[in-house]
Amino acid sequence: MWKTLRTKYQLVVSQECTRDLLRQMDPVSVANRRQHRLSRRTYSNWGPNHIWHVDGYDKLRPYGFLISGCIDGYSRRLLWLECGFTNHDPAVIAGYYMNAVRKCNGFPRIVRTDCGTENVTVAAIQNFVMPNHRSHIYGTSPGNQRIEAWWSFYRRYRSQWWIELFENLVVQDLFHPGHVTETDILRFCFMRLLQDDLVQVGVMWNTHRIRPSDGARCPPGIPDELYFLPPPGARDCLVHVPLNTLPLFLMQQVRSISICENSVYEEYLQDICDRLNWQQPCDTNEALQLYFNLRAEAH
Repeated sequence: MWKTLRTKYQLVVSQECTRDLLRQMDPVSVANRRQHRLSRRTYSNWGPNHIWHVDGYDKLRPYGFLISGCIDGYSRRLLWLECGFTNHDPAVIAGYYMNAVRKCNGFPRIVRTDCGTENVTVAAIQNFVMPNHRSHIYGTSPGNQRIEAWWSFYRRYRSQWWIELFENLVVQDLFHPGHVTETDILRFCFMRLLQDDLVQVGVMWNTHRIRPSDGARCPPGIPDELYFLPPPGARDCLVHVPLNTLPLFLMQQVRSISICENSVYEEYLQDICDRLNWQQPCDTNEALQLYFNLRAEAH
């Protein structure tokens, strides 16, 4: 209400004054809101692999990098963190999902995703494995708190550094968001480094200790240990289904992803590097230099 008064009606009123007026004008609604303030739903989870939370991270989208992640709801163990030129292709997300299934040697009991079309293939596979209405759950992003909370951690401790690195290129007029050629060159130079960084972040997270918190239903501890050695009272909910029983038409919709959106252009960039003996970068300084060289060569 205070924001509405300022933006819509151009009335400069203090927040405390706005609260006093609302209490006088509509005391019943104020009392109802106060009664439900900070009320939280209880998060229930049987154990590892009961619920996998899947979501995409788009804060690096202006620079051509889109991340997909999945976290186990009970242990808070990261099951995948993958970077590519898209996280909105159902076949690509299904590829990440099936790679995690192969590593875990089974399927989760429930998969929780947002209401995006990129999740339809994952939902189809999950519903085939567990043919019930609860095997896959669509919901809003705020409701997918396990992975959403982790994205907040990633923004604070890692992705902000990458954002500032790429934003410096924009400020210096060396990169133009939306420019197809420059975006693919930036991907070619930085995608492997960014993926390696995601692997390191995942290892760090999965081996750190989660401290106890008031009201938490899931136990504290190290995510890897909670996932592989759940404490008494929890049970591993992994569903073992042979992969060769999955329908062929579903598996045909699963694919891996290339570095650049245009695979032909990726081959062209690799050919330039081979011809001029330019090596793949091992750090960001080398990646920046390769970007400058390829950008000049391609233009």
